[in-house]
Amino acid sequence: MRRPVSPAKRKAWRDGRLAEGTRLIPEETALALTYNGGTYAVMMGTPRDLPDFAIGFSLNEGIIQSPDDIETLDIVELDDGIELRMWLSSEKAALLSERRRHIAGPTGCGICGI
Repeated sequence: MRRPVSPAKRKAWRDGRLAEGTRLIPEETALALTYNGGTYAVMMGTPRDLPDFAIGFSLNEGIIQSPDDIETLDIVELDDGIELRMWLSSEKAALLSERRRHIAGPTGCGICGI
């Protein structure tokens, strides 16, 4: 799994002199959220707490009403990012399929295959 932060050397001017050290830089990667095999969204995010991110996103978007609506959640690391693969209950999958017909967006970053 990708690291959420990476150390980096730094130089800073402090109290009239050069100070050297390291600092932690947050890492981001492409996160694809897929439901029942179809990509819904791709966004940049820190590769940490991914199950919480997937569930929170799904609740916020109204795709699910409860975490129990997600039957399985797999985190798949790819060359270009991370895919959060969710399989929904059949009732939620049918509602999402109908909703997808109204989503516009003919472009993408490539991780979802568009």
